[in-house]
Amino acid sequence: MAEKKIPISASPQDEDLEQRVEILMGAPLAPKANPAAEKPSDAEPKIDVSKYAPAAQLVPLSSAQPQTAPVLPKTRTKIAINTIDDNPEVAEPAAVEVPPVPLPEPLPEPKAVAPISVSEAVDEQPPTVGDALQARAADLPIDEPLTIDDPKTDAAIDDIAEHDSDDLLAAEDEAITPLVVGKKAKAKHPRRRLLLVLVLLIAALAAVFGIPQSRYKVLGLALKRTVQVTVLDSTTKLPVTDAKLSIGTSSGTTNSRGTATFKAPVGPHTLTLSKQYYRAANQQAFVSITKSKNITVSLVATGRQVPIKVINKLTGQPIANAEISVLNTNAKTSKDGTATIVLPVSLSKRPASLTADGFNTSKVTLEVTSSLVPQNTFSITPAGKVYVLSNESGTIDVVKTNLDGTGRQTVLKGTGKEDSASTVLLATRDWRYVVLKAQRDKAQASMYLIDTTNDHLTEFDSGDASFTPIGWYGHYFMYDVVRNGVSTSQNGHEVLKSYDAERAQLNQLDQSQAEDSGNGSYAYQGFYNFYILNNLLVYNSQWYSSGGASLVGKTSSIRGVQPTGQAKKDYQTLDANGMGYIQAALVSPQEIYYAAYNYNDSKTVFLDYQNQAAKISTEITQASFNKTYPVYLASPSGKKVFWSEQRDGKPTPILGGANAESPQQQTNLIGYSAYGWFSDDYLLVTKGGSELYIVAAAGGKAPIKLTDYYKAAQGYGGL
Repeated sequence: MAEKKIPISASPQDEDLEQRVEILMGAPLAPKANPAAEKPSDAEPKIDVSKYAPAAQLVPLSSAQPQTAPVLPKTRTKIAINTIDDNPEVAEPAAVEVPPVPLPEPLPEPKAVAPISVSEAVDEQPPTVGDALQARAADLPIDEPLTIDDPKTDAAIDDIAEHDSDDLLAAEDEAITPLVVGKKAKAKHPRRRLLLVLVLLIAALAAVFGIPQSRYKVLGLALKRTVQVTVLDSTTKLPVTDAKLSIGTSSGTTNSRGTATFKAPVGPHTLTLSKQYYRAANQQAFVSITKSKNITVSLVATGRQVPIKVINKLTGQPIANAEISVLNTNAKTSKDGTATIVLPVSLSKRPASLTADGFNTSKVTLEVTSSLVPQNTFSITPAGKVYVLSNESGTIDVVKTNLDGTGRQTVLKGTGKEDSASTVLLATRDWRYVVLKAQRDKAQASMYLIDTTNDHLTEFDSGDASFTPIGWYGHYFMYDVVRNGVSTSQNGHEVLKSYDAERAQLNQLDQSQAEDSGNGSYAYQGFYNFYILNNLLVYNSQWYSSGGASLVGKTSSIRGVQPTGQAKKDYQTLDANGMGYIQAALVSPQEIYYAAYNYNDSKTVFLDYQNQAAKISTEITQASFNKTYPVYLASPSGKKVFWSEQRDGKPTPILGGANAESPQQQTNLIGYSAYGWFSDDYLLVTKGGSELYIVAAAGGKAPIKLTDYYKAAQGYGGL
């Protein structure tokens, strides 16, 4: 059968088909002419396109809604189709040229689509509405009239639109639905399922939270709020300490103020309280989601209420949070040092124990009475030990005592070989470590460390040498060593060292230099005038000549070095040639005067050292240099210093700021001499040269004697 050709001149049926295709493809409708001018009112009826195209395709281009019609290429595309009529003479597909469909300008231009066969595309993608219309148009004979209401056309359009819609939804679901390996993915609607789950969840929560009982049970599983309960004695209205209480699964114990704070689930609860010699109690309590109110509960005592008071033995001040324990019950003092403990009425006296943080445990006897009697005011001593030398036994021992003089014990028994003139004991400011220089079982003295936490003894330096203790800075102990086995004409005859007590490590800070010219002529160096300032050991070096050795070109210096051996520096140098001596005096906690005498010109140069700088001073005179300056003893924090001066022939302790500013005479200590500190709260003073006392730094009470001690001939600080 010969191929059918469509004539160039378009028939009304062709124009009608073209208009239907354009409408379905989303093209804008061409403006219609005035019907009255062209045809009478009974002309051809209007075309109803609503059943051929989705509603979105009929929206005017000026609308804000997006266009949803399929995007077609602007170029002409030849589409090969199989005829769908029953004509057996058609042997091959007919090629039909479809004119391009105009698209709205705002839409982007798509890529060209390669020609495909409808039969090949069935498995890959569903045919579009445009493809179906073109196939239908190609199947119509030339002389067959084209009608809009053709059943075949309508069925094809409906079928294609249905498949297009299903395939489009399947593609969208496939993009957002995870594939299951090994199974064929099915088109689902997760958005609908998620919405359904949310609706059900909201409905379930609304049902649960609509009922108060279930609402708080559910919230209590996740939400807890802070609850504060205060328990008072129903009669005295005083706090009840160590009362046990619980709310739900939460529990607590009242403190010295009778208060317990803990977390509890939100909602209504029963508060349960108990304490020995008190009647147990239950009370309803509500834990709010927002902020719960503090709950106050009164307990009724079933025994006798015994008031007590606890004070510091050294200061006389009340002690808070001190705990008294007796007959398996206890009570804690409030900030005024008072507490009430309930005991059986059948008792008259009972042994009790007193404990408090920072204080020694004390055993006392409690009078069981409802009145506050003097017998029930107890004094306890701050925790700590003071270490001193003592020769009470006939040997020079190391002993320790509590801060009230009780519990004296021998820490290290002397061997009998100790030198009475050179044995020295020096403690850190916090009394954590003690250094002992003593000749115990060797021909010469050695250096020992005592750890006061366990009284363990460690020898950290010894040998054929002479040791001169300097003092502590922190937990670094600094000292000078002269090695007897090293000649004065050799380097290292004298060495400055520090011992790090925490790390058990020796550090070399400096060593002397020497120059041997031969024939018994040499120059050598020495170190003198040691002062420990703020994280710095300050001293001076000086050159000497032996056998006529020349000192020309050599310099003596005022030098400083940190306890670790770092930052060694000369702050001022002086010509060593003709230098006779260099003297020094600590005039304030951080200031040193130096007097350097040169016999070549018989003149003395004065220098002032402070703030890590030494400068020649014309303000210092021989008279100001020769004054007697006190030994300044710094507190552990370094915020205060303690010293004593002779006033009216009596030693008078004075307390001042870090640089001895704002000095205050301690009138209650006249006749005592400054010895040292025990923490920043207590002062150590001596009397009669060998009696050690302790007193509160804030003043008030009279000093309490700690112990007698052995005062070595070689003094250090307050020793």
